[in-house]
Parts: sequence; C-alpha cells; structure tokens
Amino acid sequence: MFLDDESSNSQDPKSEENKLRLNQMKIFAVELLRSIKSFSTYRELASIFNIDPSTLSRYLSGHVLPSVSKAEVIITKSLDKKLMMKLMSKLQEESGIQVINPQFYYFFSSYILHSLLPSNFNKVVCFAYKDAFLGYSLAMLSKSKLILAYEERYLFPEKRIEYNYVIKSSSTGAEIRKSIALPKHSIKPNDRILIVGHSLDVPDDYLALVTLLRRARMDSKIIAMAFLQVKNKKILKELEIRVSKDSNIPIISIL
Repeated sequence: MFLDDESSNSQDPKSEENKLRLNQMKIFAVELLRSIKSFSTYRELASIFNIDPSTLSRYLSGHVLPSVSKAEVIITKSLDKKLMMKLMSKLQEESGIQVINPQFYYFFSSYILHSLLPSNFNKVVCFAYKDAFLGYSLAMLSKSKLILAYEERYLFPEKRIEYNYVIKSSSTGAEIRKSIALPKHSIKPNDRILIVGHSLDVPDDYLALVTLLRRARMDSKIIAMAFLQVKNKKILKELEIRVSKDSNIPIISIL
C-alpha cells in the first residue's frame, strides 16, 4: 500500500473524485521517474528534480508517493523539451539501435500526449515495423486502438485498402514506386486519428499515409502527426507546408 508524504498542513481532498485524480497524478509522476531512472543515475535524477537520492529511492520503490506539489514539479520538469532532447542524445550515444528500452518509449509517449492536451483521439496509426514500438506505447497510454500501415503487400487484396505513389530518390533522383496499405474497415466513422513516427526522414511516406486515411473514411479526422525526431528542419518544414495545403494538421516533434 502506498503511503503519502503530504505535509500535515495540507488540506484533505474535497471529494473521492478529486482524491483519485490527485493520486493518479502522483502515480504518473513516479512512473515518469522510473522511466528516466532506467537510463539515468540517482545523482542525475537528484540534480534534475532537486530531490535527495534517499527520497527518490522511496518514490521509486513504491514505499511512498510524492506530495501534490512535488508531483507537479516532477511532471513539469520531466516533460520539459530541453530534458527530452538531452536524454534523447544520451540514449543515442549509449544504446544505438541494438538495444530496445521500453521505458524509452513510455517516457517519450508521455511527452507527446502532454503536448497534445486537450486533444483526444481513439486511433493511433503508424508504419509497421519501424514505428510500431512508439505506436504501441502511445496506444497503451491513451487507451486507443493501434492500426499498422504496411509498406509491402502484407495483407490479402480483399482485406486491405491500398494507395500507390511515386517518390524521387534523394541521392539519384530516380523515381521509386511504393505502396502502402491499411486493413480494410479499420477506420470507422468519426474516428479521431493520431499519426506517429519514430523518425521523419521521408515526408512522402507520411503524406501517402494521410491520403490513404482520407480515402479510407472521409468522415474521420487526423488530429495531429507526432515524431520523436526529424532528419532536419527543412524536411519538417516541407511536410508542414504540404500538409497545410488542404488541411490543418499540427505536427509535433522532439528533435
């Protein structure tokens, strides 16, 4: 059972609903700490949050929950973009692409969800397989359904809706024919969709995904696109311009 380190002069919650909300906030703060701890030391955590290591240890072990004020500080500092960028760089240097840390995706999924507030969505769409870990994490945290888009003919013709397009090779300028598909009937009327990607390196792929989603259901809505990192600012700007020509879809990125 969790104990609480609220000071004695704190006011009691006025209702069970408010008490539940506050406890959920405290637990969320601890989960963020645990995710950061998976790739940081106690000394680094103490420096970031100005909380002594012994108190951090009590939070992380589940022996006690932070007070409301401390939980607010933990959440605010955890979801600061500067900290995100610092930790992303550290992870890239230490782990490379060979090691998959689930806490990495929890941490950055939390940031994306925080950035989208108060927007809401019920479907997360991403490419299989390059974006699947991020998509799964976001779907779990937001209690949404996850839909995978396939770049090859993975699904039988009668079970997919497909879009074919052509891109130019960035190195040779040659035309490359590509295909993207979604499971048929996976998009329902009035769905609110979040498109996510680990890295934005080929804008045409995600523009094709936008086109395919619109063809699947015109009465659905893409509420945002979110990426962990972008190859460069020019690519991000290109995507923003091309998306804004016929719809206003906000784009979130960390790096």
